[in-house]
Amino acid sequence: MSVFFEVVRLIFFIAIIYMVIVLEKDFRNLKTSQKLAVSLVIFTGIIILIPDFIAFGNGFIKGLTESIFTN
Repeated sequence: MSVFFEVVRLIFFIAIIYMVIVLEKDFRNLKTSQKLAVSLVIFTGIIILIPDFIAFGNGFIKGLTESIFTN
């Protein structure tokens, strides 16, 4: 079950990168409610990923992959 949550964290990480890259130009054109929704998803993803950023002390990707494959 913990592998499932680690995969969800990885999906959040990829989604945050995608949203930042794609919405960099379009963010100004969104409505206020849409801006709020996008910001909420990005901040939620960052909060979920905080343990992975501090895990293992050797970087995010190494910590994430080690936590996936050791469980």
